[in-house]
Amino acid sequence: SYNATISACEKGHQWSMAVDLLHDLPRQSLKANAITCSAAISALEKGHQWPMALAIFQSMEHSTVQPTVITCSALISACEKGHEWSLALSLLTDMPRHTLLPNAISFNAAISALEKGNRWQGALDLLRDMPHVAVQPTAISYNATISACEKGNQWQQAVAVLGDMEARGVAPTVVTCNALISALEKGFQWQLAISFLDAMPVRKCVPNVVTVNATISACEKGSQWTAASSLLDAARTQMGLRPNVTGYNAAMLSCLTSSAWAVALEVFADMRYCSTFPDIVTLSMLLATCEQHHLLGSELQLTKDVGRLLGGYFGANSAHAAARMRGAAEGRLAIGTGIASHSAD
Repeated sequence: SYNATISACEKGHQWSMAVDLLHDLPRQSLKANAITCSAAISALEKGHQWPMALAIFQSMEHSTVQPTVITCSALISACEKGHEWSLALSLLTDMPRHTLLPNAISFNAAISALEKGNRWQGALDLLRDMPHVAVQPTAISYNATISACEKGNQWQQAVAVLGDMEARGVAPTVVTCNALISALEKGFQWQLAISFLDAMPVRKCVPNVVTVNATISACEKGSQWTAASSLLDAARTQMGLRPNVTGYNAAMLSCLTSSAWAVALEVFADMRYCSTFPDIVTLSMLLATCEQHHLLGSELQLTKDVGRLLGGYFGANSAHAAARMRGAAEGRLAIGTGIASHSAD
């Protein structure tokens, strides 16, 4: 049947074929029903085609086909993927007009849309509204709201949302923990970030590389280079994780902005020993440091690394490329030093 075929297109991420089948129905003297339209909208949602999904929904309103909760939820999710938070919110609040009651999926999609739109207050309001309409928030609801608070630099609100989550018996996930630690990092709350990381096993959550990176970055913003480098080491030796270049860069920046350049070079040596490939950020920071402290031998080695990293793209101009990166790094280090002074104050 057409419904089954369109649904198969949705599962196979073939949104264009799903739309063609929907448009073919009148030529076969057939009419689309709610299941047909919902499957087509879901296919378009997965294909990030929110305008076409909206057009199908509007055509339903102008016909005798009554949308379902599934239809509305799929369209809200399509708007979320298209960063159309205002439209997503309007669709959610308009559902009662179709005699439909939003469910957790509807709310979660709208909250995620608000999160992507940097509307933390709106996300928080929807989360608080859910119990009032007999919809119980899920881990996804809380995760999206905490992430919205993180993007809005509202670390206190993020902590409060976690408290409500646990009070309602919803178990945090590693996604929850990562979002909260990122919120604490943006709020210069390095001590809370470390405490929360340490408490993750109590919540039956296993830290991952993203968790460690966010916590190291929190330490960097708090000018805590010893904590940052220790955490990097603990990730390997105690957590069984292999830190990536993002974690190493944050730890090195923490050391460099605190004038612990020798430790930064040790972190870089450990990075090479663990076969973690540096990026331009790594090498540019260290090149600037070597130049500042007249570490010619290290600078020459780093310049060779730059050449290998760029695959010989600059050729004979590799020295010029290194100079450009040093200039960029000096600016980065100056910004970091300013943050360190702010933290000290």
